[in-house]
Amino acid sequence: MTDDEMIEALHRAYHRESEPARLGDHQVRIMSFEVGGGLLTTVFRIGDGRLTLLRAAKGTYREDVAIALLDAVDQVGDPGRQVHTRPLTVDGFPLDRAVVLHPVDAFSRRPELNTITTLAAPAHRGEVRPGESPEAFALVTGGVLNLRLAEWSRSPTPRADTRLLDEWPGGPLDVSDQAHPMSAESQLTGVAQGIPAGVRLELTDVRGHRLVLTRSWDRLTGTLLPAAPASPATPTAPAAPAAPAGPDAPGTPATPAGPDAPATPATPAGPDATAAAPLPVDIPRQEVWPLLAPIFAGDPIPHANLVVPGSPEEDILEMTYQTADCGHAERPFLATLESCAKRIKNHIVRTPGNWAVFRSRSGATVQLAHEDHDPPLWLETPYPEQNLSRGRHVTVDEATRILTVLCREERSPVPDLADLQTVPWLVPSSDSTPAEG
Repeated sequence: MTDDEMIEALHRAYHRESEPARLGDHQVRIMSFEVGGGLLTTVFRIGDGRLTLLRAAKGTYREDVAIALLDAVDQVGDPGRQVHTRPLTVDGFPLDRAVVLHPVDAFSRRPELNTITTLAAPAHRGEVRPGESPEAFALVTGGVLNLRLAEWSRSPTPRADTRLLDEWPGGPLDVSDQAHPMSAESQLTGVAQGIPAGVRLELTDVRGHRLVLTRSWDRLTGTLLPAAPASPATPTAPAAPAAPAGPDAPGTPATPAGPDAPATPATPAGPDATAAAPLPVDIPRQEVWPLLAPIFAGDPIPHANLVVPGSPEEDILEMTYQTADCGHAERPFLATLESCAKRIKNHIVRTPGNWAVFRSRSGATVQLAHEDHDPPLWLETPYPEQNLSRGRHVTVDEATRILTVLCREERSPVPDLADLQTVPWLVPSSDSTPAEG
């Protein structure tokens, strides 16, 4: 395709003309028009049968950024089947990387243009994994992370390639061998803070630092495995997904397997000689983002932030529950005293057979079930060492008061109640033979 044919194809694709212009050392053509209430500026550079494409939406175009992006394309040359990054240094500009790649679908109705196009866009060092495929990067820009590459004035969105290592029934993620690009902030605040005890979440930044977290009451504990130092002569390759670790290794990063697995991290020389060793993590769950954000922002590992004391959270209980029509939680999760009381009032009492279990930080336990009775809630404390429970029927208000004592005094007040009943557990004898169905 000649340069003139390429220009004509672009005009047909956009249904409008472009104007010749010069940006630094680059001869280009520029097209601007209103889209969705904002100005879209598109820069085309044509030469040697190739097309370089820049897009700036919502009036965010800057000539100095455009020049820097075109310079980065010249440094990369043909990007091939990889995503490349180059430093992007523009005064007053928060995005510090130029991303250069063959776009998957820059011209949806002009495949002849797709095959000859190189796309360049500004990004942040915490958003892009150099060396990954354009298809993988398309999941970042158009998937859950939703990087708006054409909005040049956007704030950085640090990325975490995320995997769940243990079953979380009813949770927002499924166990997977494949990591998926997500917003690091949303995963650390919306997912890690609410993760059930014993469930591990693996988050990998674009450099390959791998963080595995689980919850221990109101703290997040686990391990940070820093990435192996990259060889200067070898381009950074996408990290291979790690195989899930076994159930006997809570808080330990999964070990990659297979010929494409990253090599065991080498120990770098110099003041950071211990950086590649696994690092313990133990932090208050509510401070997880401010403490660990530097990792995913592409900054040096904040060693002082990995083990941090903190004040215990107040008015919280661990809860599991089952309802016929309002969902369930098979794994214990932390909830405020207020939300536990609302769960009883709004959900448990809706249908006979609904139940909930509440546990304090000390391990004291209160469990209740909705029965066809007046008052409706059977409430008890279990005594596993005696194979029995003690309890009685209570009203919703009585249950709320009992939860308050459980939470704030970290003990079950059930033994203090009058008219308690003892319920022995049916424990099968060791020599009993199950009946055939």
